Amino acid sequence: MSQQSLLSLDFKKTERTSFTPALKNYIQTSYGEDPDTYIDDFRTLEEQRNDIIFLEPHQSSVERLRK
Repeated sequence: MSQQSLLSLDFKKTERTSFTPALKNYIQTSYGEDPDTYIDDFRTLEEQRNDIIFLEPHQSSVERLRK
């Protein structure tokens, strides 16, 4: 009978990054719109990204991930 080995891996880590400058540039160049019109949307995106970066690996974190 063979014995299976389990490989232990750490959780994947990510760093803080800002999507806002790239999105602003994309909106300006692709659509010719003022990207500052979407400042509230950018803020929401950044807040949600930062929320999921620092979640504890636990069942109670699922709701935050769904958001």
